[in-house]
Amino acid sequence: MHDKKLNILILSWELYPMFAGGLGFLAKHVTAELQNQGHTVTVACPYIPSEMKKDVKAIDLASELKQFAKEGLTIKNLDFKLEYFRPKGTTQNKTWPDLFSSTQAKKKKINLYPNSTPIITKAFGLAVEKLVKKNKFDIVIGMDWETIPAFIQLRNTSNIPFVFYINATEFDRNIGKFGGSARIIANMERDTYIKADGIVAISEISKKMLHNFCNIPNSKIQVIYNDLDFTPIHLDIPDLEKGKNVLFIGRMENQKGISFLLETASKVIQVDPQVKFIIAGDGAKMGPTILAVAEKELEKNILFTGWLGNEDKKRLYASCDLFVMPSPSEPFGLTALEAIRSKLPVIASNTSGFIGIIPSTPTFDYYDTQAFTQQILFYLGNKTAKDDLLKKQEEDLSKHSWADQIKNLTNYLIKIIDEKKNN
Repeated sequence: MHDKKLNILILSWELYPMFAGGLGFLAKHVTAELQNQGHTVTVACPYIPSEMKKDVKAIDLASELKQFAKEGLTIKNLDFKLEYFRPKGTTQNKTWPDLFSSTQAKKKKINLYPNSTPIITKAFGLAVEKLVKKNKFDIVIGMDWETIPAFIQLRNTSNIPFVFYINATEFDRNIGKFGGSARIIANMERDTYIKADGIVAISEISKKMLHNFCNIPNSKIQVIYNDLDFTPIHLDIPDLEKGKNVLFIGRMENQKGISFLLETASKVIQVDPQVKFIIAGDGAKMGPTILAVAEKELEKNILFTGWLGNEDKKRLYASCDLFVMPSPSEPFGLTALEAIRSKLPVIASNTSGFIGIIPSTPTFDYYDTQAFTQQILFYLGNKTAKDDLLKKQEEDLSKHSWADQIKNLTNYLIKIIDEKKNN
């Protein structure tokens, strides 16, 4: 164990309450606990709305990014040919994105990943270099692929230790549909992560993915299991009659297994028409999923809430009877911890990273909708089994300490710093 206090720079695209997925929560809670343990931490983001409440020390580099974009972007040894995202149904955006405009900043939900995200990553890398030159940081932590250009630029210009903290790989995010920009980014991840001084994975499942997909030696990967501050409420939603409500919370994407959920829901409802499925979240698959529900005439049993704020999400936990996570690729799954802390038992695909700390969780192959169906019907129809499951999951979770995980992280960072000095 070490008592050394570090001065850490974290690079992140998201920072709660500015988030599109789990990365925003991860960045905030890692930073908060590092600070709680006496370390100095600065989070640098490409943009932070001026009105956003910041619970941790965070700076936005928007003005520097704009300047570097005007001057032209050059980063030595960066083979990154992808210039723009081209999501289906969107137009190519060659101007500086609305992400940084004052009009966009007034909106409740900012598009954190505009079409020109790849270009912004390059400007971000140059801005980070400028920040590192002005400050004396002990180590840099880069969150996910968007910080790869910053890593390459720092490798070109400094000897500061750099660790990638991986919330999800591009392979995770694009399970079942892997081409175009996803393949280019994934190749960049494969070529770059292995060159870093260290890698942090958020579960053993994530570590296995990084080892198999990016060829990173297991000895180079440190697992730090996720957690977050979460205080449940016990105010339910009166219109939802308790007893047979199944809850899913997540992005409406292939990665989250939304098609398998819909197929399973249809089978469950055929057996027990009283079961209701509440689907909370939004994303690219929301429209097609709603259409499929209408075509199957299941509107009375499958309810969509859209994106929810924190309090509404807590009320949903309090109003439901079973939480499901059918993801084909779920590096961790923080919502499972929220559900358990809300007295809501969880079943999940065996590709969900959180089961590493909640081993009592009943699992299934994500594509096995029959096994998924049987588990839902069993726990909804057997209160004793459901109560026993929740008790076991609560016991598992009580053994998980976020403070201890962050101590493991800082010991790992100190080891990386010492190795860098001695080489």
